[in-house]
Amino acid sequence: RATTVAGVAVDLLACRGDRAIGIDLIGHPGEFRSAVEQERIRVLARAGFNLLPLGLAEWQTRKGDILKELLSFL
Repeated sequence: RATTVAGVAVDLLACRGDRAIGIDLIGHPGEFRSAVEQERIRVLARAGFNLLPLGLAEWQTRKGDILKELLSFL
């Protein structure tokens, strides 16, 4: 089940302290299969929340590397 941030469904949410980043898994089966519109991503960014669009296949094959990058960002 996706988390909702400012009305936008976020598939994965990574948090550390007061920082957070969301991941929009593109191609994820079900209701949220399609990507979040770029305009919504820009609105979230202006509000200080980053949403990273990421293909489901890439997440499944590179999860460890992606998590390391997310942790370095946070």
